[in-house]
Amino acid sequence: MTCWRDVGVGANRCKAPEPRLAVGAVLANTSASTVSLFNHSITGFTHGQLLVIAAGLGLLGALLLVAAWSWSGARRAKRREQRAAQRDLQGKIAELQRENANLRQELERTRPVETHA
Repeated sequence: MTCWRDVGVGANRCKAPEPRLAVGAVLANTSASTVSLFNHSITGFTHGQLLVIAAGLGLLGALLLVAAWSWSGARRAKRREQRAAQRDLQGKIAELQRENANLRQELERTRPVETHA
């Protein structure tokens, strides 16, 4: 990235690298090389091709990390929602139990007293 100071504005300005630069790096590196991976030699790729492969694998890895991060965020939100619903239900259960106890007490008070004659 190329950056310079803009004196009139008083701020730094930056310019992204040109895409031609990457293409130029691929085309300029035409010598063949050997890569060893897990004790297996891979030959016949130029330095430029290896650069493209490495960039592709890096992009794939970054995409997988972003996907995993977003999926874990969705799971956390779902768990948070389930805990809130559970607390809500527990509160309703406690309220219904109190109401039930009050109704039982009221029933006992209003029930006619039986006398044995």
